Amino acid sequence: MGEKYKNIFKNIFGKKRDISDVQDLPEEYPALSETVKEENKKNEEILAEPLQIIFNTWAEETGKEILYRPVSDYLSENAYDIEDAELFAYDLNIKKFLFQLKYFAKKRIEERNKLILESDKEDSSALEISLDFKPVIYFSKKNEIAVMIIFPPIGGGKHVEYGLLMDFLKQEGIKNGINDKLIHKIAENREYMRLFAAAKGELSEDGQDGKVIEHIPREIEILYAEDESGNVDFKEMDLFKQISKGDLICDIILPTEGKNGVDVKGNIIAAKKGKNAFVPKGINTVLSEDGTKLLAGIDGYISFQNGLFRIAEVLEISGDVDLSVGNLNFNGDIVIRGDVHGGFKINADGNIIVCGMVEDSFLNSGGDITIHKGMNGNHHGELHAKGNIRCTFLENTTIFAEGDIIVNSLVCCKVFCDRSVFVEDGLGVIIGGSIMAMQSVKARIIGTKANRKSEITLGTLPHIVNECEELKNSIKNIDEVLSVLHKNITYLRGLNELSKQKTVILSQAEEQFKLYTEKKESMLKQLEMIKNQMGLAEQATITCSVIYPPVRININGQIKNIDEMSKNAKIFLSKENEVVVSSLIEFT
Repeated sequence: MGEKYKNIFKNIFGKKRDISDVQDLPEEYPALSETVKEENKKNEEILAEPLQIIFNTWAEETGKEILYRPVSDYLSENAYDIEDAELFAYDLNIKKFLFQLKYFAKKRIEERNKLILESDKEDSSALEISLDFKPVIYFSKKNEIAVMIIFPPIGGGKHVEYGLLMDFLKQEGIKNGINDKLIHKIAENREYMRLFAAAKGELSEDGQDGKVIEHIPREIEILYAEDESGNVDFKEMDLFKQISKGDLICDIILPTEGKNGVDVKGNIIAAKKGKNAFVPKGINTVLSEDGTKLLAGIDGYISFQNGLFRIAEVLEISGDVDLSVGNLNFNGDIVIRGDVHGGFKINADGNIIVCGMVEDSFLNSGGDITIHKGMNGNHHGELHAKGNIRCTFLENTTIFAEGDIIVNSLVCCKVFCDRSVFVEDGLGVIIGGSIMAMQSVKARIIGTKANRKSEITLGTLPHIVNECEELKNSIKNIDEVLSVLHKNITYLRGLNELSKQKTVILSQAEEQFKLYTEKKESMLKQLEMIKNQMGLAEQATITCSVIYPPVRININGQIKNIDEMSKNAKIFLSKENEVVVSSLIEFT
C-alpha cells in the first residue's frame, strides 16, 4: 500500500498541463515563453499546497477531476448553504475557517508522509497506510455557528459514520442547533472535502434605540408686517410661537430590551438593550408619567436653544428703556418696543428683542439678541449672546456671540464670535476694528479706500480650548471616583451576609455610581459637541467682493497682511499651512 500511494502522488503531479518544454519555442516568442514558465510555476505552487494535496489525492482515488486552481475557491463555491446565511456571516466564517483548515491539512500531510517513510523501511507489500477520516470544525467568534469539513480516510482508514460524527460534536461541546438531517446526509453519502454548517445557534436581537419625534419646529421664522408701500412696521411683528400648558412638544419612543440568543454550546448570547434617546427637555417643559411625551408646563413662548425646547413668559416693554424703567433682569425673553438709552443693563435668560435703537448699553442674553434699528456703543456698549446676534448696523461696540453674527455694517467694533460673521446685506461693509471668529467671515466690502486698518482672526478661540481641557480634567476626576466606587460595590456584593449598616453603605455607593455615570455621559456629549465645533475651524474662510488694505489676516496662527486691493476674494489656509488669497468667488 505504501508504494501505491507513492504512485498516486506522482500521478497527481504528472497530470499537470505539459507546458514545461518551452525551449523549443521560437526566439520571436520570448514573452510567451516567460508566460508559460510563470504558469507552470504557479501550477506547481498550487499543487504543492497541503490542502490541495489532500483534495487531489482524494480526487485521484474517487475518479474526480484534479484541481489546478486553489482548492479554497472550490470549497467556498460548493459549501452547503444555510438559512439566514447573512445573519450568521456564513461567508465570512468560511473564509476564516479556510485559513485554519490549511493548518490541519498540513498536519494531515505530515501524518501521511510519516507513514510513507515507515513503509520504505519495511516491506511495502506488508505495511498498509491507514488514516481514518478526520472531521475539522471551526467556531465563529461568539459560537453562533459551527462550520465543518471532513477529510477522507487514507488507505485502509475508517470512513465517516453518523454516530462517530455525533460523538465528535459532543466532544466539541456542541449541544444546540445541530443540523441532524445534514449530518445524516454527509455520513450516508460520504461527502468529504465539503464545507457545511454542522450547527447554528439562535442569534440575539439587540434592542431598538429610543427616538424622539418633534412636533414643534426648532427654527421660528420672524415675519415683519408691511404696508402697501412695502414699509416695515416694527411694532407689528409675529415674533413668538405661543403654546399652552399641556400641549404636545415631542413624542418619545422608549428603547426596547432586546432578545437573548443561545450559541451552539448552549450558552446565552446576551442582547444589548436599546439606548435612551436624548430628550430636549428645557425650562418649563415636563415629561408625561409614562415618559413617552414631552409637554408644555406653562402657557408662554416656546423656543429651541442650546439643544433644548424651553418655554418662557415674555417681558414686554411697550416704550423705551430709560429712567422710567431702569435696568432689567428676567428669566425669560425681553421684548422692547422702543429704544434702549445709554448706560442701562439688560439681562435675560432668553432672547432680547429691541425694535428701536440701542445706545452705549450692556445687553446680555441666554439666547439671541435682535436689534432692528442698529446700535452705536460709543466705545462703551457691549452685547453678549449665547445664541445669534442680528442687527442693522453695529458701531463702536464690543460683541460676544456663541452663535452667528448677522449685520448690514460693522464699523470699529471688537467682535468675538464662536461661529461665523455675516455682513452681506445692505451696505455689507466691515470698516476698522477687529474680528475673532471660529469659522468664517463673509462680507461685501472689507476695509476702505482711506486705508483704515482692520484685523480678522479665524480659528479656535482660547475660551473654547480652555473649556475642552476643563471637561477632559473633570471626566478624568469622575473616572477616578467611579473606580473607587466600583471596587467598594464589588467588595460589598461579594460578602455572604451584609449588616444593616453595610447594606445602607452599598445602597448609597450604587446611587452615587449611577449619578456620577450620568454626569460623565453628559460631559462626554458636551465634549463631543465642542470637538465638532473645533473641527469646523479647520475650514475657516474669508470671502468678500472687495478687500482694501491694510487688513491683517490670522488663520489658525498663520498671518498674512493684505497690502493691495483684491476683488472677489476667498482667503483660506492651504494644505501647506499658508494663508492664500484666491479670486474664485463670484457675487451676484
